[in-house]
Amino acid sequence: MLREVPIVSVNTGAVALLGEHRGRLVYSGIVKAPTLGGTDLYLGLGGLLDPLDGHRVDFQADERVIRGKRVHGGPLKAVYAYPRAHYTPWANELNCALIPGGFGENLTVDDVLEDEVVIGERWAWGDAILEVTGPRRPCYKLNMLRGDGTSEAMMANGRCGWYFRVIQTGKVPTVGVLQVIDRPDTGPTIADVFRRKAQDDPTVPDMPDD
Repeated sequence: MLREVPIVSVNTGAVALLGEHRGRLVYSGIVKAPTLGGTDLYLGLGGLLDPLDGHRVDFQADERVIRGKRVHGGPLKAVYAYPRAHYTPWANELNCALIPGGFGENLTVDDVLEDEVVIGERWAWGDAILEVTGPRRPCYKLNMLRGDGTSEAMMANGRCGWYFRVIQTGKVPTVGVLQVIDRPDTGPTIADVFRRKAQDDPTVPDMPDD
């Protein structure tokens, strides 16, 4: 084990109406709320499940594949983590109160930031094992959730969080710690990759065409 990362909150959400964009109703699973502390979940290859019946407890509304790429979710984005440290500056900038899950993340974590997380490193979460795959690129839905300009601000400030794929499925706790168990000797951090992506293309993805 290389280090421990405290779990602040595990967050899930159902598909719900987010609002209207470009004349169309937008449904999303970005609105997430903390689960009850002490309630274990099961992590499958595609995300979080009820450990008793295996039904999904966290959802993405748009699972289409467009030009070979999933619009949302998919194996490389099975779990989204976000640092609690970002909540204070966001609350000041957005002038609103925020609770864990407020940026659509499944895992709100402590004591780690994007410049400390290396692509390809592996984390143990209960019986499951995760692998870091890349940063989150904010889209128009974050603007709908948090107000116009939020996605553009994230592109500028780098407070993006990161995705995991699931290497090993298993029961996962909603309290406790995650353990960083393996890290490549060399490789880019989440901050490195996000900076390059933002420099190459600073635009915020809009609603995809049908």
